[in-house]
Amino acid sequence: LAATAEGYRRKIENLESRCTMLQKQLAEMNERNLETRKENQLLQLRLKTIEEHQGSDRKSLMLPSQSSLRSNLQMEDEVGELFDNMYLTELKNGRCTPPDAMHADFDRYSELSRRNSRQPPHLRTNYMALAPDCIPPQDDTGDNISTTF
Repeated sequence: LAATAEGYRRKIENLESRCTMLQKQLAEMNERNLETRKENQLLQLRLKTIEEHQGSDRKSLMLPSQSSLRSNLQMEDEVGELFDNMYLTELKNGRCTPPDAMHADFDRYSELSRRNSRQPPHLRTNYMALAPDCIPPQDDTGDNISTTF
């Protein structure tokens, strides 16, 4: 009985030492795996930035005919042009304010009425869907509004 107990004790010690060795190997492999993942993430990030950089280079290259066409069409020179390149650049950079911020008392119905007042009587519309409780002006009656296209 003592001999079998001693045999089992040796087996247990052998298995414990093997388990300890396998735990060490597993920890080393986990560390290597973590390092490999970090390196892979860095390489993916570099690849993504390189692809973005190459894509922007391709977009910025223009054919000679396109570049000459672009220089001929400078909208900033046209008088009274609202949506020229300078305005769009300011809009993108956030330097201009939207109409709501400039005119706090801005009313949609009054703006439409103002625009409508510039039209000849046969082209006017009464916009009653916007203000159902509003009585239309005398010149905006059905007799003055065009019913045909």
